[in-house]
Amino acid sequence: MIGHLKAFRWMKSHLTATLLCALVLALGIARATDLLTPAKEIALIIGEPWKDMQARSSAKIADDIPNEIWYRMPKELAYLRFADRRYGFVTPPAKFFTVSFDENAKIRSARMSPQTEPLPLDEALKVVLDLQEQWRRGGWVLADAEGYPPYADTAWWREQILACVGIWSPFPWGVIAATNKLANPGSTAAVWWLKSLQSICWSNLAS
Repeated sequence: MIGHLKAFRWMKSHLTATLLCALVLALGIARATDLLTPAKEIALIIGEPWKDMQARSSAKIADDIPNEIWYRMPKELAYLRFADRRYGFVTPPAKFFTVSFDENAKIRSARMSPQTEPLPLDEALKVVLDLQEQWRRGGWVLADAEGYPPYADTAWWREQILACVGIWSPFPWGVIAATNKLANPGSTAAVWWLKSLQSICWSNLAS
């Protein structure tokens, strides 16, 4: 009886180890697939028909819901191309990425964290500065330059960013860019946060 009990315990312990190994392997394969699969594009303009965005984008995203205000997420890893002719910009691929629609099936907003994993401050700042430069070239202007100045890769800014540790932010990923007000192209607002592994800060711009 004791021998059978020992054998059962041995099998149970090895079964758990096997299941853990299988789980780790599955997660590794999924992660490798994400890294090796090229990101698709979601190309949109705030206020345009949902179907126009679907037709322009290479990433698949579900249909809108008639007479509802809701959102959808791309069905595959995707980046955002804000397709306005004057104010357009392109983000890195985003693991967190939602596009919302209004009751008239028009694009209402886009919310995203343009990265695929949490980033250290140096890498998060590179993403922020690239987006800022695209916005600057496209004619975006700061909504409140005194209260929320643009980020810069300086010793003073790094000190300010690191001092932001503990400030609440609603997303688990690092850099966040969002067009989150219903507006016509040319008057779209963008609100975004800088959240790295070391800190959370936020700023905003508006065209």
